[in-house]
Amino acid sequence: MRTSSIAGKIQTKAKDSIGFDDLELKGPSCLQALCYKLTCTRWAKERSYLRVRENSIESNWALHPCSCLPCTWACDSVYVAYFDRAPFVQSCLAKTCCCLLGGPNIRIVEPGMMICCQKCECKCCCAQQAVVSPCDKFCLCACPNEVCWLHNWCGFCGPIDGNPLCFLPFRPAPLDPQVFKTSANRALGWESQAGATPKVAPAQHDMPVGATGEKS
Repeated sequence: MRTSSIAGKIQTKAKDSIGFDDLELKGPSCLQALCYKLTCTRWAKERSYLRVRENSIESNWALHPCSCLPCTWACDSVYVAYFDRAPFVQSCLAKTCCCLLGGPNIRIVEPGMMICCQKCECKCCCAQQAVVSPCDKFCLCACPNEVCWLHNWCGFCGPIDGNPLCFLPFRPAPLDPQVFKTSANRALGWESQAGATPKVAPAQHDMPVGATGEKS
């Protein structure tokens, strides 16, 4: 058991466990699936995961490099983003150089674009996505970080009104962006930005900090 001090958001509420929400991952896109087929690679859904933890977001995108061979192991690609680091906090340099106003927030980006005042989207490739918006306004507070009529020629051609202009998408993407947004906002303490409660809420688990291996 660790006895030395821990600083920042890597601390946990309990010394011997950490709470997390285990969310469903969105599968490979059409282009990714085609590339996997051409390279004899398979996405290992059973080993991939997305977990919103009490102090971070952890994900694993596992791939079978030689899916035609039955004895190969999936290759893990684990990533952890702590809540006291970018993109969940702004650095002093970013605030000063980019003149940012308002803190980061998690938003839902609507798919498609505006064409002749009509919202157009491709059902095969387009879907809502959860993103981190770095601020509310930038450039001396004169420019809101949100699409308006100026960016799509009054709806004639361009992005959809209300979407953020500057954002960072989550990869790998959650299957349900609204559930992910609610879970992440709760973990970050941004419940006021969570919006409507989703129909299906993820179950919360406790995982021992020192545990290695998969949780059954």
